[in-house]
Amino acid sequence: MGSVPLSDSRFLKDEVAVSIGEIGENILARRAVTVQSSGPIMLAGYTHPAAADGEKEVVQLGRFGAVVAYTVKESKRAEKVSAEIGRQLCQHIVGEY
Repeated sequence: MGSVPLSDSRFLKDEVAVSIGEIGENILARRAVTVQSSGPIMLAGYTHPAAADGEKEVVQLGRFGAVVAYTVKESKRAEKVSAEIGRQLCQHIVGEY
């Protein structure tokens, strides 16, 4: 499973190794999913424990997770606001577990 490719020629096993070094805890990747969208479809995701804020393209590691797909028909400002709403929606979905 460690050979799951991520962006920029990185692999899942490399991301796990970096995360182990950063948080000082052992991590075992049991399942992995990559999700991509195209066209007007946007994705928002959340995992618990949460990933660091402010990182646009981050591998989300956690015990629980949710992903929602949505479209934005407004301006760039609406895109940013809807991304936050999408993340919050995912957070509520995870909170239901």
